Amino acid sequence: MKAPSESELAEQILAQSSRQVWLLNVILNNWDSLLAIKQALAVGERSVAQEAFGELPESVQRGLWVAPSKGGPFTTDERLKLRKD
Repeated sequence: MKAPSESELAEQILAQSSRQVWLLNVILNNWDSLLAIKQALAVGERSVAQEAFGELPESVQRGLWVAPSKGGPFTTDERLKLRKD
């Protein structure tokens, strides 16, 4: 297998950085909602958290639904609680 060229590596780094900046913007632009959702989950108000999450635009929901290992704001447990039964 051939090693990636310098330009290919640069493109990969820029793409990853762009995704990280985009995710950070989604988080910051929806900070109040994100905090309310996480607080509701922390005190066991799952339906309140689900409703608040559902009120966000679909594009924001998808943006926040990033795995925690990829920088997403919700833990795996929080993501499970936010799923509708």
